[in-house]
Amino acid sequence: MFKTSLEDIRVALHELSEILRATSFVFLVPVVFTLLYFRGNDIVILFERIMVFLVPFLTVYMFHLLFRRIPCKYEKKTKHIMMAVSVGWILIAAVGAIPYFLSGTLSPLDSFFESMSGWTTTGMTMIEYPENLLEDKKDILFYRSFTQWIGGVGIIVLTLIVFLREGTAAIEYYSSEVGSLKLKPSIGKSISFIR
Repeated sequence: MFKTSLEDIRVALHELSEILRATSFVFLVPVVFTLLYFRGNDIVILFERIMVFLVPFLTVYMFHLLFRRIPCKYEKKTKHIMMAVSVGWILIAAVGAIPYFLSGTLSPLDSFFESMSGWTTTGMTMIEYPENLLEDKKDILFYRSFTQWIGGVGIIVLTLIVFLREGTAAIEYYSSEVGSLKLKPSIGKSISFIR
């Protein structure tokens, strides 16, 4: 039976803080495209368009700061990693829905579906004919594509970075399978290191 204590939750949330820190910066990338695609002279409208992505950035980063402060005395185990990843998927998808909703592209429920679809790389969309989005929503189209790319490639890399650190349970499982060998930055280097 899977039993959890308050300390298990603390450890999981502390580990989740690292995922949230890395993920928070994903929301800043579309701001560049907001600036590129913005047509007009009204600074207020530009500020509103930028806030569509700054609000989720600040939300996720504040969760990171909050969870990082949680003291955890116990070593991390597989159940803590599983808890952190499970809560992380829901939290990141919920916050990731904010740009769709704030930009007026989708309703709250459709925004959550679109966000979860992007982060999990399902590829399904609630936006009817996304390629025909209005000129002022091209940054939302980029954000949609970017979350799908991050979900496919980035989550794997992020998970490896966060959980394959020395002293975590995941590195112990990895080491038990492949020994003390470490992955190198490229496949060629990993193969030459093994020889």
